[in-house]
Amino acid sequence: KEVENAYKYSIESILQEIIPIYDSLSLSCKLSSDKTTKEQLEEGNKLLLSMFKQILEKNNIKEIDPIGEVFDPDHHQAISTIEDKKKKNDEIAEVVQKGYVLNDRVIKPALVIVIKNPS
Repeated sequence: KEVENAYKYSIESILQEIIPIYDSLSLSCKLSSDKTTKEQLEEGNKLLLSMFKQILEKNNIKEIDPIGEVFDPDHHQAISTIEDKKKKNDEIAEVVQKGYVLNDRVIKPALVIVIKNPS
């Protein structure tokens, strides 16, 4: 029973951190556009992003943002290749989506575009 409850409620602490962000987004979506300026929306988005970053850091989740690095299939997922004679083969040219690592385990690889020049 204790093990079952530990498993069942294991995500409670992170949910307590996420719920205020969800509530803020819900409130923001209810506001009419004539009462909200673009600057207020941008400021609100920056605040929410900051709150999410704090949650990630607190839970030892690190971003994988490998622009300019060498492709690593353990951390990156190539979705396309491009030619660029100015760069080396297997160098990451663009990060389409960042990846994430939890306690040294990849939980989402970065989606990348990799340099492949003809031989």
